[in-house]
Amino acid sequence: GKLASEPASCLSACPLVLAGGSKRLAGSESYVGVHRWSTDPEPGKPRKPIYKVPKTDTPWDGVVRKMMADYLTAMGISLDVIADMNKTPFAKMKFYDLRQRVALKLVTGSASARSLAQGKICSSAIPPSHCVKRK
Repeated sequence: GKLASEPASCLSACPLVLAGGSKRLAGSESYVGVHRWSTDPEPGKPRKPIYKVPKTDTPWDGVVRKMMADYLTAMGISLDVIADMNKTPFAKMKFYDLRQRVALKLVTGSASARSLAQGKICSSAIPPSHCVKRK
């Protein structure tokens, strides 16, 4: 594959995945944003994956909000992320610039993916486990 990390996007639920990392990196040119989720419930119809803007936002219940708060707290991330998700409609996006990402502790650094795969890392004497041997 080809390494392409700038400008990268981490939007919608992706910041919750980013929050789970021990190294949470998003380059300064990357887009990181959150919004409220939705399942677009229609009475009497089965739920389908969303590929278009829903008619209504899904209400936040106390159980889901507490689970998210516990998770972000355990990861050392500001609960302002939940507040931003809650107040940003599904059809919009609340973007965080680098300064905001750092203040929220959503990132631990601004290095790009390229910094993790530089040069001849896989041809070193003891290559990392993610390297694939070529014949």
